[in-house]
Amino acid sequence: MVHSPLLLGFGIALLVIGGVLWRWSSRHRIDLKSAAIGGAWDVARNRRMPSMPDQFKPHIDAVKAQDTNVGRAKVVGGSVIRHVLARFVGLAGFAGLLGGAVMIALAILWT
Repeated sequence: MVHSPLLLGFGIALLVIGGVLWRWSSRHRIDLKSAAIGGAWDVARNRRMPSMPDQFKPHIDAVKAQDTNVGRAKVVGGSVIRHVLARFVGLAGFAGLLGGAVMIALAILWT
């Protein structure tokens, strides 16, 4: 039996919002850490230049398409800002998922 339908409703809404934020974040985040570690491992193991991960190809092509250094800086700056924003949105999504689960549990178990 649900003791607090309002708390249950807010918990479900928070779960949905957290899931949407988490999904958006995973689409727009660039995995720089694993690319750097993988590149260093390629250099150490194979003694050759590392291959470029597929997720960086569109970013590199967009930078190469610019004619001026200012244009290149704008493209790189936009990518970095989007990456940082995706990190914060990912944390907010995780907090929303966790908070929604706690609210649903409280709505069901709270006597």
